[in-house]
Amino acid sequence: MKEKNFGGYEGEGAGVMLVVDTSVIFALFLSSSFTRELAVKLVEKGMKLISPVHALNEISKYRNEIMSKFLLDKEEFKECLQFITLLIEFVEEKAIMRYLKDAQKNLSRSKGCALFRPCPEILLSDLE
Repeated sequence: MKEKNFGGYEGEGAGVMLVVDTSVIFALFLSSSFTRELAVKLVEKGMKLISPVHALNEISKYRNEIMSKFLLDKEEFKECLQFITLLIEFVEEKAIMRYLKDAQKNLSRSKGCALFRPCPEILLSDLE
């Protein structure tokens, strides 16, 4: 039986969700970055990436800096942002806050990765 949970997401990896902060999202604008490669592989393996909707405001606010840093023109920026919105579901902050206590517990156990639900350790070699 498939688990149905946060945001109506269903599937094999439905119990594993990762909150992505704005600094990670900024790194996704670099097409050859390890961060982007890892995000794609995690999504392919069934992990759900989410971020508060206010992160989109931050992207908009720092659009010119992002374009300058990653040498993007307006069209390339738009294409990257569309790609990012395919990888990450942007949700209302109150939806994330419901899971904050669990995420903080998991963060203390995982040393840098706040997951809503415990998951087996992910090895990079498993993602290839």
